[in-house]
Amino acid sequence: MTKYNRETVILDNDLYYEILQERGQKFFKIHKTKTFEALRGQLIPVLATHLWTRTDKLHKLSQKYYGNNNDWWIIGMFNKKPTDAHFNIGDEVLIPSNPLVIITLLEAGSGI
Repeated sequence: MTKYNRETVILDNDLYYEILQERGQKFFKIHKTKTFEALRGQLIPVLATHLWTRTDKLHKLSQKYYGNNNDWWIIGMFNKKPTDAHFNIGDEVLIPSNPLVIITLLEAGSGI
């Protein structure tokens, strides 16, 4: 499964002092969310248009259109709706044609 949030950051700022002390921790380790700047201005062909139904899930659309359920995040990101909860019945969902092209652009542009 492709992961696009691999960069880890340590939070040990005084701002978190009380919480860290309560939890007996010296720092928090978090994962930074990647931006998708590498895709800005890129023309990415659309494979299909799908109308969202009450039984749809992004992982099901990934399975249907790509043959695997791992690339669901690409469909969500492409439509600027990162989770199933962001879609409403009847929404038009654009399915980008080749997820590998998107992954390659992201890896080249942001070092994922």
